[in-house]
Amino acid sequence: MVLVRYDITLDDLNRTNWTLHFPPTPDMKSIHMYPPYEEVLEKYRQMTGKTGI
Repeated sequence: MVLVRYDITLDDLNRTNWTLHFPPTPDMKSIHMYPPYEEVLEKYRQMTGKTGI
């Protein structure tokens, strides 16, 4: 099961100190991902019942 696909550039990796998270953190909001950042967070919140990261 693929939860998120990240389209990562070298600049993205440098900006995040070569660390990626799931669910994506606010630092990762500018990274192109599918589904989009907001949808990923909403699905995570529905699955876990958590309101924040």
